[in-house]
Amino acid sequence: MDEPTVSLDFGNQIRLLEKIRQLRHRQISRIITTHNPQQAMFLAQDILLLDQQYGAHQGTREMLLTTGQLAKIYRVSEAQLTQYLRSPFDDN
Repeated sequence: MDEPTVSLDFGNQIRLLEKIRQLRHRQISRIITTHNPQQAMFLAQDILLLDQQYGAHQGTREMLLTTGQLAKIYRVSEAQLTQYLRSPFDDN
């Protein structure tokens, strides 16, 4: 699936992502492209991460979707990334 949630409103994104996630319990493989690391964290166990500057990296989500790795790939500071990933209702 190529960015399956790109044109969906937030509620339908959640519903679709949950349906895709449920395929794992039926032992159905999924290949999904996304620019959203949060979706990859939610869906994936194994990830192929492609970056123009750093090349391709393959591994588990725990290995690849770390704050340090994502900050490097998206060229932002770890502090910026951490702030972005926090709850939008968190004022700090």
